[in-house]
Amino acid sequence: NTDSQSSSEFEAELPILRQISNTPIAGGVAFKKGEDTIIRYVDRGTGHIYETNDRSLENKTVSNTTILKVPEAVWSSGGQSVVMRYLNQDNNTILSFSADILKTASTSQDISKNPKSAFLPSNIEQLSVNPSGDKIFYLINNADGSVGAVSNIDGLQKRRIFQSPIKEWLALWLSGDTITLTTKPAYNAFGYLFYLNNKTGATSKIMSGINGLTALVSSGTKDILYSESIEGSFKLKYRNVTNGEDKELSFKTLPEKCAWSRTEEFAAYCAIPKTISNGDYPDVWYQGLVSFTDSVWKIDTKTGSSELVFDIQKETGNDIDIMNPFLSDGDEYLFFMNKKDLTFWSLALKKQLNAGSSVNIF
Repeated sequence: NTDSQSSSEFEAELPILRQISNTPIAGGVAFKKGEDTIIRYVDRGTGHIYETNDRSLENKTVSNTTILKVPEAVWSSGGQSVVMRYLNQDNNTILSFSADILKTASTSQDISKNPKSAFLPSNIEQLSVNPSGDKIFYLINNADGSVGAVSNIDGLQKRRIFQSPIKEWLALWLSGDTITLTTKPAYNAFGYLFYLNNKTGATSKIMSGINGLTALVSSGTKDILYSESIEGSFKLKYRNVTNGEDKELSFKTLPEKCAWSRTEEFAAYCAIPKTISNGDYPDVWYQGLVSFTDSVWKIDTKTGSSELVFDIQKETGNDIDIMNPFLSDGDEYLFFMNKKDLTFWSLALKKQLNAGSSVNIF
């Protein structure tokens, strides 16, 4: 019976590698509130929103509004808004519900009754929130190709800024004015990467003619980690956009398993698979035909050095295939989903075990 004892007696130091959710999630976010890092995520099965922080293992319900089978949740950086994307009952129409979360609510709230919550246009193919969290860029396909528009996060004040005969785009609003547009990858097809200016609608071709191109662009838009498909495998490369210089890295991973540092200009944290079997990459990983067992490394694209941050399997026994990684303020935590079961995890980078391993990446 612990009722008569203080809770501090039972507090234990949070693990370096922490499993935040026990069920699949649609997407998560982390942001600072005072001294705490607040963590929010959307449950994939119910659409309920949960919250915890970096000092507690308790998960509390922020919203109990039920939206069944939400495969994707796109958060604003401050965790105030989230766009839940899911199929309508006809299993053909893509719905995007922009939910605003009340700051003053002390208990679980019904986000559907918030006047700032709203449905966005139907059948949005791609959607990204700007860094300040008040605007979105989205793509909708039509008979002539795809059309891109910018609006408030609730869909108001829409303006069209992009049109293309190509329908298969991946979009990311990277900085104040720059949106990246990358063709969806396939191992046997050339990939292209463009920068789209939010204000003028002008596009700049940054990369082209690269088989199976997937790319991770830094927030400053000057550094790119990208992969190139080769027969039975792939290469991981680094490009300096300023001088056009390309370098091949000595280890392999897909750029979408990396996150650029928020405190160091040339640094990135990457999930590096222990082994990579032959296959048509990145297709076989996207399709779930191949799964990885990852360790986390920090790389420096300027000096060519790298260091092992955490060997997940060795230190904890967990077999994790990292996807959708992102860093908290100050690079305190690396958050990610485990592709094997879509659960939500965090790695405390400031408290990580010192593995003492380093290699040169070029």
